[in-house]
Amino acid sequence: CFGVYAVQSVNYTLGGNISYEVTDAFVEITSKLYRYNQGGIMDGGEAFEIMDSMVPMSFAEIDSMPNSKLSLVEELGTYSSATNQGSPNVESMNLVYGKEANQAYAYFIVVNIKNLGDMPVYAITGELVNPPESWQTNSSGIVNLQNGESKNVIFAFGLNNLYTSIPENTAISYEVKVGPFEGTKELTYQDTTGGVEIIGIDETFTGDVVVIPNQIDGKDVVSVDLLCVNVSVTGMVFGDNVKTITGSADTLYLTSVVFSDTNNITEISNAAFFDNDILAITIPKNLETLKTDFLFMNEIDVLYIPASVTLIEENALSNINETYVTMQYVRVNSANTNYTSMYNGEQINCVVQKSDNNLICGSNHTKVIPNGVTSIGEGAFQYCVGLTSVTIPSSVINIGEYAFLGCDGLTSIEIPSSVTSIENNAFKGCTSLTQIVNNSTDITAYNLPIITGKSWYKDTVSETTKVTVINGIGTYICQ
Repeated sequence: CFGVYAVQSVNYTLGGNISYEVTDAFVEITSKLYRYNQGGIMDGGEAFEIMDSMVPMSFAEIDSMPNSKLSLVEELGTYSSATNQGSPNVESMNLVYGKEANQAYAYFIVVNIKNLGDMPVYAITGELVNPPESWQTNSSGIVNLQNGESKNVIFAFGLNNLYTSIPENTAISYEVKVGPFEGTKELTYQDTTGGVEIIGIDETFTGDVVVIPNQIDGKDVVSVDLLCVNVSVTGMVFGDNVKTITGSADTLYLTSVVFSDTNNITEISNAAFFDNDILAITIPKNLETLKTDFLFMNEIDVLYIPASVTLIEENALSNINETYVTMQYVRVNSANTNYTSMYNGEQINCVVQKSDNNLICGSNHTKVIPNGVTSIGEGAFQYCVGLTSVTIPSSVINIGEYAFLGCDGLTSIEIPSSVTSIENNAFKGCTSLTQIVNNSTDITAYNLPIITGKSWYKDTVSETTKVTVINGIGTYICQ
């Protein structure tokens, strides 16, 4: 079920060429470059929705999308490892894109991987490397392909308007690792009432990816204990029949987790993927509860929460310290009846629980805290170091513990008169704060955040106005 990868490296220079190196991988890889034509500022959440829609499409379907949305810029070439060991030639284009003044475009490289052989093929894809400064890129996970199957892997870049065109001769490169695997190793398993449970991996296993099969000895594999995962494993692929995932894969090295498009997973345990380096994960479409510490201490860039989720438990999506990259973008399926990431018809990159209007998870790109939110939950924005400003609406009553912990991009906060409580360490570690404006008569003894080498003053800066707590309405200045 697992083994050694062949490696395919792709280096593409805009206005230049494309090159491939593949060994012993019976795959066909086709790449195309597309441009999203809406222009203007485009955030990663919007890009994610476009990429999500393109994954199941054929190139013919993508090419036929309305020109107002997406257009083909260039065909980057096709490589077939079964018939061709050379490198395809691509004419030097010397193209400059996005020529219109003040017009920025989002670009997507779409890579289609097709299995031409009889053995299953698995692929891990890395991030685009060396993109122009300030461009945002998307890393993809593992694909699991049987004979004749194909799937798109999509990279996005150029998602802001700092560049009105892609500079000529800009190098964009990425790496794809592909199989088939050489040989198999037996998984340790036990029979249960409903099928087979995976409880271990051969201790000599040193490969990258563990693939959980659909069946063993003719019986459905219905459960996986993540305690079986060792430190060499960086990726996991779960078969169609897995229903429950137990234990915790606390290995520090897991970067990719993939569930099949037809998965039946309904339960994943507490802290299942606690303290790893997972960059991207698609939450199973039938999963109802994101349990405590589900993705705690990972490096999720974009997260999509399906309509099935009815409960998100404490710290399911949070970070714990500044060494972990907080989510950039978060989306909730519009059909979800319990949570939303929309406000006034716009995606705002935070998650609000509908039943009590509690904002439970923010991101570096949260656009606004919606009016109507009554509580900013525990750790909602902790270590969102990219958050530079936030407006707390007059509907907020409570600001939870660690709500803005480590948000060192924030320079000022205004507390509305509606707030009756601020819990401990709500603004701890906000080292750039220079001003807190308090409009609430109920906030009279809240400890001001400690900022090394600086002191707090109320309304004016003098020795007589120096304070350590908020003691009523006023402007608190840090110098």
